[in-house]
Amino acid sequence: MTVIELPKEINGAILASIEGGPIATALPSDKDKEKISAMMAALWSVAKISYSKINKGDFDYVYIKGTQGNLLVFSININTVFVVTTPLDINLGFIYLECRRVCKKIISLLGKRYLKRPIKLKIKDREIISLTEGF
Repeated sequence: MTVIELPKEINGAILASIEGGPIATALPSDKDKEKISAMMAALWSVAKISYSKINKGDFDYVYIKGTQGNLLVFSININTVFVVTTPLDINLGFIYLECRRVCKKIISLLGKRYLKRPIKLKIKDREIISLTEGF
């Protein structure tokens, strides 16, 4: 099993297909993981289209600052997005660098047609649903 550690400063994380299906999540049990994954995929798609129409190029990530925290959405590849939530009082530069590190690791693991071993992501001591073998 491959374990990818996420920094303790991250409150939650989602790895979702661009079609909106959850691949892995670290959210409270009362949250609808399927619905949130679908919304994050839609957010990414709308941002990508909007940015390309305005600036005629690609963009790096989506950042939303709310009253109770931050949301960052990164592209893993054309089929997958990685989303994290953080508290407001966080060093966003550190989070950005850590998310880029995690994205590179996920990209290398998803680059294989069939995973030889499941992947497990961890935030602090909270386990995220593992990617299953053969994903």
